[in-house]
Amino acid sequence: MTLLCHLRDCGLNTTHTESAKGDHPLTCFDAGTLRDWRSDGHRGHTRYMAGYVQPRVKDAALFGGIDESDMPALLGYCYLRTLRPGDAVYRTGDLPAAIYLVLSGRVELRLESPFGQVVKESLALGSSFGDVALLGVQPHSDAAFCVEAGEVLALSVQAFAQLNRDNPALFTHLLLNLSRDVSRRLMRHDQDYTEWVGARSSIS
Repeated sequence: MTLLCHLRDCGLNTTHTESAKGDHPLTCFDAGTLRDWRSDGHRGHTRYMAGYVQPRVKDAALFGGIDESDMPALLGYCYLRTLRPGDAVYRTGDLPAAIYLVLSGRVELRLESPFGQVVKESLALGSSFGDVALLGVQPHSDAAFCVEAGEVLALSVQAFAQLNRDNPALFTHLLLNLSRDVSRRLMRHDQDYTEWVGARSSIS
Protein backbone atom coordinates (compact mmCIF):
# COMPACT_ATOMS: atom_id res chain seq x y z
CA MET A 1 0.00 0.00 0.00
CA THR A 2 1.34 3.45 -0.88
CA LEU A 3 1.49 6.30 1.62
CA LEU A 4 -1.14 8.33 -0.25
CA CYS A 5 -3.51 5.36 -0.39
CA HIS A 6 -2.99 4.83 3.33
CA LEU A 7 -3.68 8.49 4.04
CA ARG A 8 -6.77 8.43 1.85
CA ASP A 9 -8.12 5.38 3.66
CA CYS A 10 -7.37 6.90 7.05
CA GLY A 11 -9.02 10.16 6.13
CA LEU A 12 -12.19 8.49 4.89
CA ASN A 13 -12.57 5.50 7.14
CA THR A 14 -10.68 5.95 10.38
CA THR A 15 -11.53 7.75 13.60
CA HIS A 16 -8.55 9.05 15.53
CA THR A 17 -8.89 7.95 19.15
CA GLU A 18 -5.54 8.75 20.73
CA SER A 19 -5.88 10.51 24.05
CA ALA A 20 -3.89 11.10 27.20
CA LYS A 21 -4.38 13.03 30.40
CA GLY A 22 -3.37 16.61 29.78
CA ASP A 23 -3.86 16.47 26.01
CA HIS A 24 -5.12 19.51 24.16
CA PRO A 25 -8.96 19.39 23.85
CA LEU A 26 -8.63 18.89 20.09
CA THR A 27 -6.56 15.71 20.48
CA CYS A 28 -9.48 13.44 19.65
CA PHE A 29 -11.40 14.06 16.44
CA ASP A 30 -12.79 12.24 13.44
CA ALA A 31 -12.87 12.87 9.70
CA GLY A 32 -16.13 14.81 10.02
CA THR A 33 -14.54 17.21 12.46
CA LEU A 34 -11.60 17.67 10.12
CA ARG A 35 -13.95 18.68 7.32
CA ASP A 36 -15.36 21.39 9.58
CA TRP A 37 -12.05 22.98 10.52
CA ARG A 38 -13.08 26.30 9.05
CA SER A 39 -15.64 26.85 11.79
CA ASP A 40 -15.09 29.70 14.24
CA GLY A 41 -13.88 27.28 16.92
CA HIS A 42 -11.14 25.85 14.76
CA ARG A 43 -10.08 29.26 13.54
CA GLY A 44 -9.61 30.05 17.22
CA HIS A 45 -7.54 26.87 17.58
CA THR A 46 -5.38 27.94 14.63
CA ARG A 47 -4.78 31.36 16.19
CA TYR A 48 -3.88 29.75 19.52
CA MET A 49 -1.43 27.32 17.91
CA ALA A 50 0.17 30.11 15.89
CA GLY A 51 0.68 32.28 18.95
CA TYR A 52 1.79 29.56 21.36
CA VAL A 53 3.62 27.05 19.15
CA GLN A 54 4.96 28.91 16.11
CA PRO A 55 7.73 30.83 17.96
CA ARG A 56 8.93 27.54 19.48
CA VAL A 57 9.23 25.61 16.20
CA LYS A 58 10.66 28.27 13.89
CA ASP A 59 14.03 26.48 13.71
CA ALA A 60 12.69 22.91 13.47
CA ALA A 61 13.86 21.00 10.39
CA LEU A 62 10.33 19.64 9.98
CA PHE A 63 9.12 23.12 9.01
CA GLY A 64 12.23 24.27 7.14
CA GLY A 65 11.54 26.53 4.17
CA ILE A 66 7.82 26.84 4.90
CA ASP A 67 6.75 30.45 4.62
CA GLU A 68 6.01 32.09 7.96
CA SER A 69 2.60 33.16 6.68
CA ASP A 70 1.69 29.50 5.99
CA MET A 71 2.62 28.29 9.46
CA PRO A 72 -0.64 29.24 11.25
CA ALA A 73 -2.66 27.22 8.75
CA LEU A 74 -0.31 24.23 9.07
CA LEU A 75 -0.26 24.35 12.87
CA GLY A 76 -4.05 24.47 12.83
CA TYR A 77 -3.98 20.81 11.78
CA CYS A 78 -1.88 19.86 14.80
CA TYR A 79 -2.60 19.26 18.46
CA LEU A 80 -0.58 19.35 21.67
CA ARG A 81 0.12 16.42 23.95
CA THR A 82 1.44 16.88 27.47
CA LEU A 83 3.81 14.15 28.68
CA ARG A 84 5.02 13.05 32.08
CA PRO A 85 8.09 10.88 32.77
CA GLY A 86 7.26 7.28 31.94
CA ASP A 87 4.46 8.11 29.49
CA ALA A 88 4.61 6.09 26.27
CA VAL A 89 3.96 8.12 23.13
CA TYR A 90 3.82 4.81 21.25
CA ARG A 91 5.16 1.28 21.72
CA THR A 92 6.99 -1.15 19.46
CA GLY A 93 4.51 -2.70 17.05
CA ASP A 94 1.93 0.08 17.32
CA LEU A 95 0.52 1.37 14.05
CA PRO A 96 1.60 4.95 13.27
CA ALA A 97 -0.98 7.44 14.56
CA ALA A 98 0.88 10.74 14.12
CA ILE A 99 4.11 12.60 13.47
CA TYR A 100 5.51 14.19 16.63
CA LEU A 101 7.77 17.16 17.33
CA VAL A 102 9.31 17.81 20.75
CA LEU A 103 8.39 21.25 22.12
CA SER A 104 9.81 20.81 25.61
CA GLY A 105 11.12 18.05 27.85
CA ARG A 106 12.87 14.98 26.49
CA VAL A 107 11.76 11.79 24.72
CA GLU A 108 13.77 8.59 24.29
CA LEU A 109 13.42 6.24 21.33
CA ARG A 110 14.08 2.68 22.49
CA LEU A 111 14.68 -0.59 20.68
CA GLU A 112 14.02 -4.10 21.96
CA SER A 113 17.10 -6.31 22.23
CA PRO A 114 17.92 -9.73 23.75
CA PHE A 115 19.22 -7.78 26.76
CA GLY A 116 16.13 -5.59 27.15
CA GLN A 117 15.39 -2.10 25.88
CA VAL A 118 18.28 -0.01 24.58
CA VAL A 119 18.16 3.73 23.91
CA LYS A 120 18.43 4.48 20.21
CA GLU A 121 18.14 8.25 20.47
CA SER A 122 17.37 10.98 23.00
CA LEU A 123 15.27 13.82 21.59
CA ALA A 124 14.82 17.40 22.78
CA LEU A 125 13.34 20.66 21.42
CA GLY A 126 12.84 20.66 17.65
CA SER A 127 13.36 16.92 17.09
CA SER A 128 10.68 15.01 15.20
CA PHE A 129 9.87 11.31 15.50
CA GLY A 130 7.26 8.77 14.46
CA ASP A 131 7.74 9.78 10.84
CA VAL A 132 9.63 6.67 9.66
CA ALA A 133 6.72 4.35 10.45
CA LEU A 134 4.20 6.76 8.92
CA LEU A 135 6.15 7.23 5.70
CA GLY A 136 6.81 3.50 5.43
CA VAL A 137 3.20 2.59 6.31
CA GLN A 138 4.60 0.09 8.83
CA PRO A 139 4.22 -0.54 12.58
CA HIS A 140 6.73 1.25 14.79
CA SER A 141 10.04 -0.61 15.10
CA ASP A 142 10.93 1.39 18.20
CA ALA A 143 9.13 2.75 21.26
CA ALA A 144 8.97 6.39 22.38
CA PHE A 145 8.93 7.24 26.10
CA CYS A 146 8.96 10.55 27.92
CA VAL A 147 11.93 10.85 30.29
CA GLU A 148 11.57 14.55 31.12
CA ALA A 149 8.16 16.21 31.43
CA GLY A 150 7.14 18.41 28.53
CA GLU A 151 4.98 18.74 25.43
CA VAL A 152 5.00 17.36 21.92
CA LEU A 153 3.28 18.76 18.84
CA ALA A 154 1.44 16.07 16.90
CA LEU A 155 0.04 15.86 13.38
CA SER A 156 -2.27 12.85 13.16
CA VAL A 157 -2.48 10.56 10.14
CA GLN A 158 -6.01 11.83 9.53
CA ALA A 159 -4.97 15.49 9.71
CA PHE A 160 -2.03 14.72 7.39
CA ALA A 161 -4.51 13.29 4.88
CA GLN A 162 -6.80 16.31 5.26
CA LEU A 163 -3.87 18.67 4.67
CA ASN A 164 -3.20 16.86 1.39
CA ARG A 165 -6.78 17.51 0.30
CA ASP A 166 -6.95 21.11 1.52
CA ASN A 167 -3.49 22.37 0.54
CA PRO A 168 -1.50 20.01 -1.72
CA ALA A 169 1.41 22.45 -2.07
CA LEU A 170 1.88 22.76 1.70
CA PHE A 171 1.47 19.00 2.08
CA THR A 172 4.16 18.38 -0.55
CA HIS A 173 6.57 20.78 1.17
CA LEU A 174 6.03 19.09 4.52
CA LEU A 175 6.43 15.63 2.96
CA LEU A 176 9.71 16.74 1.36
CA ASN A 177 10.97 18.00 4.72
CA LEU A 178 10.02 14.71 6.36
CA SER A 179 11.86 12.74 3.69
CA ARG A 180 14.97 14.89 4.01
CA ASP A 181 14.96 14.62 7.80
CA VAL A 182 14.59 10.83 7.69
CA SER A 183 17.41 10.64 5.12
CA ARG A 184 19.73 12.73 7.33
CA ARG A 185 19.02 10.53 10.34
CA LEU A 186 19.67 7.35 8.38
CA MET A 187 22.99 8.74 7.14
CA ARG A 188 23.93 9.71 10.70
CA HIS A 189 23.06 6.23 11.97
CA ASP A 190 25.14 4.66 9.18
CA GLN A 191 28.08 6.82 10.23
CA ASP A 192 27.64 5.85 13.89
CA TYR A 193 27.51 2.17 12.94
CA THR A 194 30.65 2.48 10.80
CA GLU A 195 32.51 4.12 13.67
CA TRP A 196 31.30 1.41 16.07
CA VAL A 197 32.51 -1.37 13.72
CA GLY A 198 35.85 0.41 13.35
CA ALA A 199 36.24 0.68 17.12
CA ARG A 200 35.50 -3.03 17.60
CA SER A 201 37.97 -3.95 14.86
CA SER A 202 40.75 -1.93 16.47
CA ILE A 203 40.14 -3.66 19.82
CA SER A 204 40.26 -7.14 18.31
